[in-house]
Amino acid sequence: MFPFSVTGRMPLAAQNDAQVLAAVQAMLDGEGARVSAIVGDAVTFQNDLFRQGGRGSLIGPYDRGEIRIVRQDGRAWLTYDNSLRRILGLVTVFAVLAGLFQLLFGGTLVAGAIISAVLWLWLLGPNYLIAASRFRDRLSHAI
Repeated sequence: MFPFSVTGRMPLAAQNDAQVLAAVQAMLDGEGARVSAIVGDAVTFQNDLFRQGGRGSLIGPYDRGEIRIVRQDGRAWLTYDNSLRRILGLVTVFAVLAGLFQLLFGGTLVAGAIISAVLWLWLLGPNYLIAASRFRDRLSHAI
């Protein structure tokens, strides 16, 4: 849930869970995940802070995540929950520093707060939307 994680689910047509999980793990490894593992009916991954594969990396904004196969009422779903806590923390620190910097040059507290809030939304909002849409799209192509 915004702003802490990107979650979602998509229908799964494939019947072989092991193949689906292996394909997801291969995609994550190809994107530069530091660690990925198949644990039961899920693939988990972790990502390094600075080794993220560049701007085009699918998992760059995430610090960790889990992709799980869920079977419910005779249907199969691929669910995902990817954490954005690291980028949330970095953006928050940067936005607060920008607001404080403005205060150092004689600005008001209200102006500093507005600058911090706008900067926070400007930096985190688009990254969140891009990360969410790209992950679902690439995940659907991997399976």
